[in-house]
Amino acid sequence: KTTNDLTGERVLPTYYSDNYISLMPGESKEITVEFDEKYLNGGQPVFSVEGWNIVSSEIGDEPEANYIKGFSIERDNESITQVSAGEIYAEVQVAGLAEQSSMKVNPVIALYKDGKLEDIQVNPQEVTVAAGETATVKTAPIVVPDEEDLTMYEVKAFLLGGDAYTTPLRTSKQLEAWEFPNLALDAVATASSEENQQQSEGADHSIKNVNDGDDATRWASNWKVDPQWVQLDFGESINFSQIVLKWEAAYATQYRIQISDDGQQWTDLVINENSKGGTEPYTFEEPQSAQYIRVYGEARAMEKYGYSLYEIEVYA
Repeated sequence: KTTNDLTGERVLPTYYSDNYISLMPGESKEITVEFDEKYLNGGQPVFSVEGWNIVSSEIGDEPEANYIKGFSIERDNESITQVSAGEIYAEVQVAGLAEQSSMKVNPVIALYKDGKLEDIQVNPQEVTVAAGETATVKTAPIVVPDEEDLTMYEVKAFLLGGDAYTTPLRTSKQLEAWEFPNLALDAVATASSEENQQQSEGADHSIKNVNDGDDATRWASNWKVDPQWVQLDFGESINFSQIVLKWEAAYATQYRIQISDDGQQWTDLVINENSKGGTEPYTFEEPQSAQYIRVYGEARAMEKYGYSLYEIEVYA
């Protein structure tokens, strides 16, 4: 791209003889760049290149001897994005572009509880990397406790370097906040009916979709039949404090949420006689317990169709 050295803004319009190219090691290509000098407003053009598997740089710059290929927060050799219990560490990968080049890196991993620092691990290293090779530097792990509620914990990672190992080399990373697990994912779902293939026009609207954790899939019942129900069997009694229903356009205007310990005798937990559909969360002041949870539809929003739910979610 072409930018103005005074403002840092791109020079537009600019025309390139080619601006998407692939080169093998040792290859070169000449690119012609055309633009009207009046758009520089007294500045000078700066040409830069960026892309996959190269170091972004300005043309004329001396290329760096090495570069940061990756920086991540990991557990058990896999990159993670959300806080969870266990040992977590920061990892940086340094790639070499010249023979036996060296670089100082200092990955840092920090654990916070209620905003206060609980633990921090650092690992300053001067890494020597040959051209075309990659070196990995990890911190010792911090440990997120195995507790029922981890919402008060934060995990952040920083990548420093330079002569004193204190210069930021990358922006910091932070894991997404922990969330209570959706207990419905482990339940077995059954229903009074499913859309047949003719009704669904070949789409999969089977019962397995109602607790698969995917808001893009859904369960749909047979058309024009009342009542209809869908239930979750957890295999044993569970404790829960919230149920979330995510309705498709064919929602129930009247329904009950019922619980049972044997799948035979049911107790009404929620009675909704004026539902508007969409996402409907129900949070209970007192924890509830049951082996079965059932949504029992009594009246439909769409006369032509049945009942349809994207997801039933259950949280402790």
